[in-house]
Amino acid sequence: MEFALVILLMLALMLGVLGYGALFWAQQKLSKAAGEGAQALLQANLRGAAASGVAGCEAARQEAGWLAIECVSETLDCAWTASDGGPAACAQVRVRYELAGWPLLATLRGAAGAVPGARAWFPDVLSAQAIVQIAQEPTT
Repeated sequence: MEFALVILLMLALMLGVLGYGALFWAQQKLSKAAGEGAQALLQANLRGAAASGVAGCEAARQEAGWLAIECVSETLDCAWTASDGGPAACAQVRVRYELAGWPLLATLRGAAGAVPGARAWFPDVLSAQAIVQIAQEPTT
């Protein structure tokens, strides 16, 4: 009888560690994907290509691998000023992943439903963003 109680607690602990480990891994993967997308936008700009979001989102999706992410890439003014006092140009890549698309985490969320209030422990969506300053054209 005691072993049955202990094994249930150990299984619950193992599922918790597995679930949070998977969440941390997925968040890290999204952060890396957003960073790679921003880096691809910067490299495309340095090669002289237009600062379109296509290169950034392609790089982010490639880095995300099998995670079916949503990606938005845009150019905007940076929060800081350029050396000439004007606004600096930045590119931003935002990625988002719905956790319902991952069967492991969907199962863990279902198992967490047995504990009152435990569904709030698992988010529905993970997201990340990266911002990079785009090189400016020299003034003549």
